[in-house]
Amino acid sequence: MPQFLTLVETLDFHRAAEILNIAQPPLAVSIAKLEAELGAPQSPARIAVDYRPLRR
Repeated sequence: MPQFLTLVETLDFHRAAEILNIAQPPLAVSIAKLEAELGAPQSPARIAVDYRPLRR
């Protein structure tokens, strides 16, 4: 779950992987497994608009 939360905070696989001190491919695999378990896309890269704060 920390990987998902970091990805949500950064909205960027590359940056999230840097923060987590892991390579980008394992992060993508981890997120894909989470998506498969939940049966829906959870990646901000796929549904980023839902995670972005409203700007006024």
